Amino acid sequence: MRAVLFVWAELAALPVEIKKDDFIICADVGLKTAERFGVRPSVVIGDFDSYPNGRLYNGEKVVLKDFLLEKHEVTLKNGSTGLRYGMNFTLSTPNFWEKLGMAWNQSLDTVRMVRLSLQMLLGGKVGIKDMSGPVGIVSEMSKVAAASDSKVTALLNMLYFGGFIAINLAVMNLLPIPALDGGRIVCLLITVVVEAITKKKINPKYEGYLHGAGMILLLALMAIIMFKDVIFLFKR
Repeated sequence: MRAVLFVWAELAALPVEIKKDDFIICADVGLKTAERFGVRPSVVIGDFDSYPNGRLYNGEKVVLKDFLLEKHEVTLKNGSTGLRYGMNFTLSTPNFWEKLGMAWNQSLDTVRMVRLSLQMLLGGKVGIKDMSGPVGIVSEMSKVAAASDSKVTALLNMLYFGGFIAINLAVMNLLPIPALDGGRIVCLLITVVVEAITKKKINPKYEGYLHGAGMILLLALMAIIMFKDVIFLFKR
């Protein structure tokens, strides 16, 4: 899913193609831009003074009481001052606990991205062509490093990328799939429940067969994805 933001603009055509599952955000008069191209918004943000008749597609109007738009004194281009609506932003240096909180929230956001990716994969919205193995990951890391404006930035981007991959692998490893830790946990729970009901010991070789089959399928999938990445690498 993409988020597409509409603002007021004199456009002859939209710069991107609007897809069915796009989340459309209109910033106040950006609603007029969306209307010109027949795009129905998902969310409209603003004071709606451009729509005095209140026509908002029968949507729900939400008032953010802790997000007030107030007039502030600003310096205009001609050097004079005036009162304008807007938001003021200031920079502050976070302390240790704030940094820890931001890192935690970023980790949760990464987990959410993995969940959404799995939903798209199971829903058929993406396929093997959209997946990458070690070759594809290294290629993307190379692109990120090349796009960095300094060596320090490149190093930080690599560390961020590595953390993203680590969280991704951690979530994937907990999936209830044979040969993964998640599959092992599920088998262990099933074994405990079945043995408690039947009072009989289950031969562990059956679980071994299950995990062995899962490992073969996972290795086959990895080989297919790696082969796809190598072909794509030489075609560029």
